[in-house]
Amino acid sequence: MKKIALFLSVALSLSSCGTFLLHDSFRGGDWFYLENKSAVMPVWVTGNIEPKVFIIWIHGGPGGTSIVGSAMDVFEELQKDYAFVWWDQRGSGQSQGNARPDSLSLEQFVADLEMLVALIRHKYDDPTLFLMGHSWGGTLSAAFLSKPENQAGISGWISIAGAHSPLDAKPLSVEWVVQRAAGQIASGLDAAYWSGELVWYGGNPSLVDVSDALRHSGNVRKLNGFIHEPSNAPALSFPLLLFASSHSLATILNANSVERHLWPRIAGLDLHPRMRGIKTPSLILGGRHDGIVPFQIAEMGHGSLGADPAHKFLHIFEDSAHSPPWEEPELFSRLVSEFVERHRANAQE
Repeated sequence: MKKIALFLSVALSLSSCGTFLLHDSFRGGDWFYLENKSAVMPVWVTGNIEPKVFIIWIHGGPGGTSIVGSAMDVFEELQKDYAFVWWDQRGSGQSQGNARPDSLSLEQFVADLEMLVALIRHKYDDPTLFLMGHSWGGTLSAAFLSKPENQAGISGWISIAGAHSPLDAKPLSVEWVVQRAAGQIASGLDAAYWSGELVWYGGNPSLVDVSDALRHSGNVRKLNGFIHEPSNAPALSFPLLLFASSHSLATILNANSVERHLWPRIAGLDLHPRMRGIKTPSLILGGRHDGIVPFQIAEMGHGSLGADPAHKFLHIFEDSAHSPPWEEPELFSRLVSEFVERHRANAQE
């Protein structure tokens, strides 16, 4: 009850301060829904649609939300030149309907993305399409593109800290934490806590188990493995997201359900062998300080691609962890723009 009272107090205070009004970042664009297999998934198209170059943002999680990304400065800049498609996946973010636990599979998410691509092509008269997946979004987009028929009409793929192989990422991530935890102990920083965690890791916890995976990701967060420099964390707060936008509490609550059901099904997944069949031009991005999907996964993904070497690119951001768009926005924007312009031209010739 105390938490509910605090929540209502925050809501009232925000409303009385006048911040309850819709934030500018959430205005305009085309808003519609994609319905498939008992899920009702929101789609929001923003930015410059005139050049007919559309970037489909595939959010992370699993269970996250895409629409919050539209409020980030780096994407506001990119939207001056391109249209962005913000889609909340089944059971995620603002999605509605009845996404049953048995529908929370990689195959079903791929089928949803196939339908989204077809919808955007139809609604916007066959525009030039790029996919941009972050973290779990890299898993989903890699699985989508590993089906040869899905590569037709996709001009390029941008993978940001993409978890192309959770199987390979898990031991690398554990090694990342263990090394830094030892450094914390040596420096006398929260030594008792990290000593206990090293004992836990020594027992080889099953990171397939959701509670173990969450404990591990909490340690990654404590060690700045998601945002390398905390001051670079996104400025958009949850109070703003909930009370000054079209979002609801579902944005937060949905994530727990999706992760609980989907993670055990993908924890042992390795898409690298299937990526040899991806011929689509690709830009693979990783963060040097990423603790949850270490940069080696980006290197392995780039090496696995079947695309022509002249059309596949790798960049590791030296001052980023898991979120290069937030941490090094100028460089990220430049790399994306250069890649899109190069392959947009090829697609429109």
